[in-house]
Amino acid sequence: MRDVKYTQTVPLWTVFTLSLACFAVAGFIDTATASAYSLTAGVLVVSGVYGIARVARAVSRPLLARLSLGLWLVFIAIAAVHAIGLTTVGAVVPAPTDGVVATVVGLTWATLVGACSTTTFLGLREYAASSQTTVVEDIVEQEYDYDY
Repeated sequence: MRDVKYTQTVPLWTVFTLSLACFAVAGFIDTATASAYSLTAGVLVVSGVYGIARVARAVSRPLLARLSLGLWLVFIAIAAVHAIGLTTVGAVVPAPTDGVVATVVGLTWATLVGACSTTTFLGLREYAASSQTTVVEDIVEQEYDYDY
């Protein structure tokens, strides 16, 4: 009789969402407190990057490229909110200003660190794919001396 171990796997998009949530919470912690919880924010960022690495390893390169591009576009849209001014946006939105500022900062962290990590892992995959190919000219131009 075989020993079968059943493992429960977490779907990739859940891991991706949790990674972005880790980045957002780390951004909120880092801006809300001076530096008392910087270690906690660092641990959250490292765990988020680990989750992004798991997702990047499991998806195809075109999907990872689209994901990276999408995160960069969302980051640019959030940067426009920063250009207007966080307190100005907080005053316009019918919610507490501190809550709006914390939310925008958390979204900024999530999209920026997510975009940087997905782009880095995409670059590493492209580099690994290009280093495994052999150039045909190198093989053809070599002279072989066969001794029969």
